[in-house]
Amino acid sequence: MAAWLRPAVATDAPLLLAIFASTREAERALAGWPEPQWLAFVQMQYQAQQRHYLQQYPRSRCDVVMQGQGDAAHAVGRLWVNADAHALHVLDITLLPIACGHGLGTQLMGELQRQAAAKGLAVSLSVDVNNLPARRLYERLGFQAAGPAQGFHQPMQWRQPEAALLHPEECGS
Repeated sequence: MAAWLRPAVATDAPLLLAIFASTREAERALAGWPEPQWLAFVQMQYQAQQRHYLQQYPRSRCDVVMQGQGDAAHAVGRLWVNADAHALHVLDITLLPIACGHGLGTQLMGELQRQAAAKGLAVSLSVDVNNLPARRLYERLGFQAAGPAQGFHQPMQWRQPEAALLHPEECGS
């Protein structure tokens, strides 16, 4: 089933925190902290990430990834994107574990690529070097490394292939 986006609003904060926390389950298992300590840690990390995105990218857009229609619609992730004069920069794309592996990431990234191509922009992102499924997805979609890894993150970029660009002489102009 296809995904669609709706703008995140202030009342989505608990949902967005739960989506963020779903990405930290491996750390949770390693830490072995009591539940209250773990929840405080995840909330602190989530708030720090939110502050960073809003300070560094004040015109960025955070959307909730939805699936289903009408009363059956439910949130399955988030997509946070910053647009500038050169690129659509994916700050964060997170799908809940139950939504992974069903083509939603491919759909969302493909739509961003179509939007970027229509405006002559690149799509850029940074992926955790240990997140092999995400790296494989981006590479399959035509993303390439954009310089060396920076700590645990590999910057990647997609540009519309030159052959796909229309040239005025090909349009009869």
